[in-house]
Amino acid sequence: MALPKLVAFDVDGTLVSYDGACSHRTRAVIAELRNAGVAVSIATGRPLASLEETMAMVGPVDFAVCGNGGVVVDVATGETIRLSTIAGATTERIVSSMRGKLPGVGTAIDIGERTIEEYGFERRVPRRADVVPVDDALAALGTPCPDIARLVFFHDDFDHDLPGLARVLASDLDQSTEVFHGVILPIVEVIPAGDNKAVGLEALTAHLGVTAADTIAFGDGTNDLEMLAWAGTGVAMANSADVALAQADVVTGSVDEDGVAEFLEPLLQR
Repeated sequence: MALPKLVAFDVDGTLVSYDGACSHRTRAVIAELRNAGVAVSIATGRPLASLEETMAMVGPVDFAVCGNGGVVVDVATGETIRLSTIAGATTERIVSSMRGKLPGVGTAIDIGERTIEEYGFERRVPRRADVVPVDDALAALGTPCPDIARLVFFHDDFDHDLPGLARVLASDLDQSTEVFHGVILPIVEVIPAGDNKAVGLEALTAHLGVTAADTIAFGDGTNDLEMLAWAGTGVAMANSADVALAQADVVTGSVDEDGVAEFLEPLLQR
């Protein structure tokens, strides 16, 4: 296999272990790719607001596909390559309805450059230490409510029943939005309809003048399925969800075994 033109990495469970560490070996192979002229992108569910924190863990990258494909940026120039949003009026309606139906529900609102988080989010999701929680995320957005990147909901009674929380939420959605949840973080997200990492990466390859066939993508979770199917070579970590293992073209070692480096080092040595 020849070196690709683009390599895309999921972050949590792929580059970064579940205790929040990225190994020196994994960081080194990312740097080697860039030195070899290969474009490197993260492709993550993390918001754009966490980009600096993420690069502090994994090292510099060229592009960032954040919010599960909703926003794509050129890291060096700051250019926004893709941005999809949820209308402010839709955000107000969904949050108000959920609060009425499910007292105690918490909300976080991703507006791209920052995330507004209510209390409780900080113990469920990796986050910047300097973000101060608020009592009411919707009120903190101001009036009129601006368009946003995504909505996040969480509730103490549903930390172990995300499908149940998703069902409560689904009745509030229209054709402009859809609901998503993974299997690790106890949150449920509302995202613009049609968003996923493959859509974000398709916009990035169009920007670069390359194709999916020129791309290797690494992932481990249910939010990586479309990306693993889209890429010329989809690589699942050994610690992946069963559906990701089934979707991938190749399975490499786990994140704790430096599976990313295990796969890429032989390509870089040719």
